Amino acid sequence: MTEQKKKDREIAQLPLVTLRGLTITPSVRVKIPIGRESSLEAFRMAKRNDDHMLALFCQKNDRQMIPGITELHPVGIAAKVTALTEKEEPGKSSFGMVKGISRIRLLEINAPQKDENYGDNLRTARIEYLQEKSVDPKKAAQLLSMLRSCLQYARENTASGREPLLPEGVPADIVSEMMSNENLSVLTDIMAQALRLDRDTKVLLLSCTDPAERARILIAALNGISYKQEIEEHVLEQAKAAMERNQKDYLLNEQLRIIKKELGIDESYDNEVAEFTRRNNALNAPAYVHERLDRE
Repeated sequence: MTEQKKKDREIAQLPLVTLRGLTITPSVRVKIPIGRESSLEAFRMAKRNDDHMLALFCQKNDRQMIPGITELHPVGIAAKVTALTEKEEPGKSSFGMVKGISRIRLLEINAPQKDENYGDNLRTARIEYLQEKSVDPKKAAQLLSMLRSCLQYARENTASGREPLLPEGVPADIVSEMMSNENLSVLTDIMAQALRLDRDTKVLLLSCTDPAERARILIAALNGISYKQEIEEHVLEQAKAAMERNQKDYLLNEQLRIIKKELGIDESYDNEVAEFTRRNNALNAPAYVHERLDRE
């Protein structure tokens, strides 16, 4: 058995951090604001450990301060802490820099235990490293090509929209790597992290250990974004055209009103003609009678 397979089946105990409104995927570096004491203690423990690893799991409900195992999504990330900045001033948040390493499954959460080094709020998680599925090289190449085409098309469609596909602040090297990386597994994880996708889609991508399936999910999401943008633009064009027609009708009616006024034509005359026409249409009479009345 290779070292990689040994790691994939490894059971480990890691300091636990639960995330509110944030998902993290492997292969990316993320700056995490630390607001809870339990999270800060987990970062401290990871920094002191030789491997600097901690377990990151997304909360189902962001209002939970100390979520239990059923209140967390079951698949998370084993991440390596690369930096920790603690702020002691009131109102200031500490920050931790992490790099996603591998998908993991949550098996158990250990209750907080008193520890002279970390305080009373530290929680650890018993986790299992998940194995990434392999993808046929030919299939991977096809998916890479499709994924990049959908990405480019979606970026062009959303460039002038209210919500660009890439949020502000995404580093230029991330954008460059999305267009050049040839590893399907890494590319799908980078896109899942960087693109403006809804939270459910991000959680779904995080939970998926098959790069090919992640690629298909991203292709569907990107096509949906493009289609939505096209529909919005079409509706906007129709609304604009209708507004222009209404403006033209208003101007023509105003011009006609002014002309009638200049010619001394009473507007009540139009009302009389309209009433006469209505009565003619409602009259039960032969066709030649209606024609004669219309001429009159």
